[in-house]
Order: sequence, then structure tokens, then C-alpha cells
Amino acid sequence: MIFRFSLYGFLKNLRFFEPFLILYFLSLGLNFFQISILISFREIVINLLEIPLGTFADMFGKKLSMIFSFVFYIFSFLIFSFFAGYAVFFAAFFFFAIGEAFRTGTHKAIIFDYLKKHHMEDQKTRIYGFTRSWSKIGSALSAVIAAVIMFFVKDYRVVFLASIVPYALNIINFTGYPKETIIKNRKKTIKLFTGELSGSLRRCFKFQPLRNLLFTGMSYEGVFAIAKEYLQPVVKTFALSLPIFLYLDNHKRTAIMIGIVYVCVFLLSSISSRYAYKFVKKNNKTTLKILLLLTAACYISIAFFLKIHLSVIPILLFLCLYAFQNIWRPIVIAQVNEYSPREKSTTILSIESQSKSFFVFLFAPLFGFLVDLAGIYFLGILAVFFLVPAYFLLIRIGVGDPNQ
Repeated sequence: MIFRFSLYGFLKNLRFFEPFLILYFLSLGLNFFQISILISFREIVINLLEIPLGTFADMFGKKLSMIFSFVFYIFSFLIFSFFAGYAVFFAAFFFFAIGEAFRTGTHKAIIFDYLKKHHMEDQKTRIYGFTRSWSKIGSALSAVIAAVIMFFVKDYRVVFLASIVPYALNIINFTGYPKETIIKNRKKTIKLFTGELSGSLRRCFKFQPLRNLLFTGMSYEGVFAIAKEYLQPVVKTFALSLPIFLYLDNHKRTAIMIGIVYVCVFLLSSISSRYAYKFVKKNNKTTLKILLLLTAACYISIAFFLKIHLSVIPILLFLCLYAFQNIWRPIVIAQVNEYSPREKSTTILSIESQSKSFFVFLFAPLFGFLVDLAGIYFLGILAVFFLVPAYFLLIRIGVGDPNQ
């Protein structure tokens, strides 16, 4: 099953469109504020559906939820492949968001349920980090394939069409998942549904360590989710400033550099995820505090170097941000699961992921508007503004009793 879990992540991250999504929107004349509205719309749909669909997975089966997820992803890719236009993109993102809402939290819960059943709970950070590392290897390969496609085809829509193939293969992969992921609870009543949801929400807000961890993660993950979207225009600026490949047109030069940078990003992310367990100690709070401070320092440095129009160092700093985030996430996810009763694990993990979506929904338009107004360098200043309160919230996380 570890192979199937890793295969899921590998295929799921063969999103050939990802390294070029923002450049695609910019090529159509959209500004950062308009793009951020699209991203915000996607996140609010996720925000509205993620917790209910996480509860759906707990009640009706995680395997069924994962299949639904990838069907909706494919609908989204088909729209992106054959249609173009600002209004149409809302429809595409709507289906994409439903796919995300079905998926987020669900597969992590499948992994943790499997480990608990086989008495391997002490290895959850290591195994989750291992499977996540294969996701990043998939992303690295995806960047190479996407760069090749864009080099020869020069049509952004083709990368969406190509993404359908690995997603269809992943649906086949799910057929080999354990039987216990098919049906979790056969009592399909509205009363039980709302009871499961309200019970999970009470757990999140009443249990102090879990509550503080969720709010800290919301700021950290939310800022990263917004900031990473701005890497593509930074890479494009750097690619066009280099005195190499001058015999190629700007499109091909950008494709080559995007491929190189994103391969580095995802390979480094893979290594970080795989060895995140080595950072786990009896008290993980110290590790998380150090990661948060290093992350804030990166954002400040990105702002400075972008302000003086030096693109190469911000790109290297973005690599560091990806590495830190991929160490941060396995530690936090394992800790959240530690504080979650098994019967509510998918719902609580969905709440954790949904909190990031809520942050992006609220603040992505603000980031986009101010970046359009002041420049990309302002991104780093905004990031630190949100990370400072997250740090003070983190240091107040108590130990608590996971079974209370």
C-alpha cells in the first residue's frame, strides 16, 4: 500500500499546467488582481465544500470520495483545454475546487488509518513525508514534460489536456485501495452528517493545542500558497535578462528557464519531505518556530532583492521557501492527526486544509491589488506582516492531552 500511496501522489502532481498557469493568464492580458480574484473564487468554493465533503468521506467512504475528486479534476482540465476567457475560467476553477474539496484531507486520513491498523503510528511523519516526496518527484517530472510541450507547441491549453492522462490513471490506482476505505459508516442521515461535522468543529476550537496549531498553520500555509504563484513572472523576468539562448524567441527561453527552476523546486521539495521526520523531536514546537523565523527572513530578503531588480537571488530564496514548507507540513499534519479521533480524522484534516483556503480567499485579492500597485517586491513585506502574529500564536501552543 505504501507503493500505491506514493503512486497516487506521483500521478496527482503530474499537473503539467502548474508551472505556466500564471503566465497563461498574464498572456491573455489579465493583471495580478484579476488573477487573484480567480484564485480567491477557487478557494472560497473549496472553503464552502471541504469540511462537508470531508465528513462525506468519513461517512460514505474515502475511496469513493477520491474517485469523485479526480472525475471533477478532469472536467476542469477539459474546460481549460477547449475554452478560453475570464468568465469560462470561473467555471473551470469551480470544478477544480470541487475536486480539491473531495481530495484534501481524505487521502491523508487513508494513510493514517492504514498505519494505525497495522500498528505503525510511530512512523506516520516518516511515511507521510516519504509519500509526499514522491508527489514532488511527480511535480519535477511534470515541469520537465511541461517545458518540452511549451517549447515545441507554444499553446498553454495543451498542458491542461495532457494532465488528463495521469489523472485517469490515478482513478485506476484507487481500485486497489483497501476495502475499509469503501464504506466508513452506512447511516446516511442528515442528523449524523451534521453531528459529525459539529463534533469535529468543537474539537478544533475547544482543544487548545489543536486550535493554536490550526491558526498558525493557516497563516503559514496561506501566505505560501499566495506567494508561490508569483514565482513564474520572476523566473520569466530572469530568463529574458540572461545573455544566453538569444537565438530563441522569448517564449522558448522562458519555457527552458521555467523547466529548470521548477525541476529544482520540486526535487528540493521531495528531499525535504522525505527527510522531514528527522526534524521531529519530542517537542516539535521548537522546530516549527525556527522554520517560521527562517521563512520570514526569506520573504524580507525577497522583497529587498526584487526592489533592486535582482531576480536570481529571489528565485533561490523561493527554493528555500519550498524546502521549509515541505519540512513544515509533514510535522504539522502528523501533529494534527495526533490530536484527532480516528472517526473524525478526515473531517479535522479537511478543516486544517480548509483554513488555508479561507486565508487565500480573504487575502489573495489584497496581495494581487498591492502587487499591481507597488510591484512584486511588496509581496515579501505583506508575507511578513502575517507571519509575525503566527509566530506569537505558535509559541503559545501548549502540550495538552490528545484524548481530552
